[in-house]
Amino acid sequence: IVLNKLVVKFPKNFKYSMGQKMIDLNMEILKLIYKINNLSSPALRVFNLSKMLSKISELELYLRVLKDLNVISIKEYSMVALMVAKVAKQAQSWHDKLNIKKKEGELHLPESG
Repeated sequence: IVLNKLVVKFPKNFKYSMGQKMIDLNMEILKLIYKINNLSSPALRVFNLSKMLSKISELELYLRVLKDLNVISIKEYSMVALMVAKVAKQAQSWHDKLNIKKKEGELHLPESG
């Protein structure tokens, strides 16, 4: 919701390019959180957490670029980046916990193709 409110303030040339990509990424991250929470297979959770961490990194990149281009203020960047960092930290912790089991031979990850 915060991200959507931020994108509305973007100049038109950023709103419909980077802004829309950020909103789409945010939605993909939310869908992955929902999917991961409903998966019973730890291996599939690790697989989808890896995808989610990649999407979060992409979102962080867009935020940094927008800040550097002065499309968003440092205050706006800080507020959103902090929220994204909290989600990333939780996802990374979850991923690491499941990966310990993988290293112990308890998980078998699906082939990425």
